[in-house]
Amino acid sequence: ISYMVRTDVIINWTIQRSFPWAWVILFVEQIDVPVSIFLSEKDALVPAEKVEAYLRTKDVPVENFEGVTEDHFRHPINCTVFRGDGHGDWAERPSMTVPMIVRAAEVLCELAGKEAGKDK
Repeated sequence: ISYMVRTDVIINWTIQRSFPWAWVILFVEQIDVPVSIFLSEKDALVPAEKVEAYLRTKDVPVENFEGVTEDHFRHPINCTVFRGDGHGDWAERPSMTVPMIVRAAEVLCELAGKEAGKDK
């Protein structure tokens, strides 16, 4: 396995984060389930500034992580920005970030459950 990971071009390309962004892009109009988007402001892999600007043009609520409340996550599509952070930096502060991310997931599940109930 180690040999394959080190030598396979596709595996190496993916691990090095050379994702084909044009193939995996998702527009707001394509989202039909509740979703929370978390952006790192200084992400070197994701064009966070462009993503944030795009979401704002679609009237998606965008809040800074510092001071975000649970109500923010009750919007069917919402975005939270880790200001000053690079890609994945939030993981270095789990006691500060994880509880709110977990709460966002819980709220999303509640919203999805309500949506599923409407379909019946």
